[in-house]
Amino acid sequence: MRNHKFTTAVTQAPTAKIRTSFQSRLGPTKWIEPYTDYVLQELVPQGIKRIAVASPSFTADCLETLEEIKLRYAELFKEQGGEFF
Repeated sequence: MRNHKFTTAVTQAPTAKIRTSFQSRLGPTKWIEPYTDYVLQELVPQGIKRIAVASPSFTADCLETLEEIKLRYAELFKEQGGEFF
């Protein structure tokens, strides 16, 4: 949870407004939860339509991860009714 504390400190956002989730699972193997795609689908029904996304764990260029977060997750969030990703 160091990333959660770091993100809270850097953004100065209330802890209750920051969610930590995990992506890049492969195949049917269970991965660390909660999964980012599941979390994104829960936000709009809760009235959260504008989000900022940070990936503090990736300190090196990883194009697959950047593509997944920026393109796929933005599309998923907006399909659910999100306005800003």
